[in-house]
Amino acid sequence: MFSLQELKYKINIQPSNLNGNIRDVLKNTIHEKMEKRILNGAYIISICDFKHKQTGVINNDGSVSFNIIVTCQTFCPKIGNEYDLKITHINKMGIMHKYENVSIFVANHHLINDDHKIDDMMKIQIMGKRIEENMVCVAKEIVSS
Repeated sequence: MFSLQELKYKINIQPSNLNGNIRDVLKNTIHEKMEKRILNGAYIISICDFKHKQTGVINNDGSVSFNIIVTCQTFCPKIGNEYDLKITHINKMGIMHKYENVSIFVANHHLINDDHKIDDMMKIQIMGKRIEENMVCVAKEIVSS
């Protein structure tokens, strides 16, 4: 679920922000626009590094565009994959693991046993995923091997 990914991203810097070291301006803008957000189907936990190979391209509105490659720590459950899950919430509908803007839900009818407690670990398989402002996954409990 957690992995390092390289993402290509185009970033525009407004003329009023083009003061000082361009690398620092890019770094601050990248952190502001990408961290703690869902992009390309993954939740971006943190930005590790970035690189840009070209000088900026001046746009008609005066902003400057940079094509960058961002290396980031992501949280991205994939449909069909199996994961060990720590239970963070239990209600009458089922069990949930919540991490920032990502929720993984296991309905009662997809549980093998019903004696789970908060902070227990369980093995699950992702059955579906929906991404809007948040990422919501539906899973089923599977037998630990």
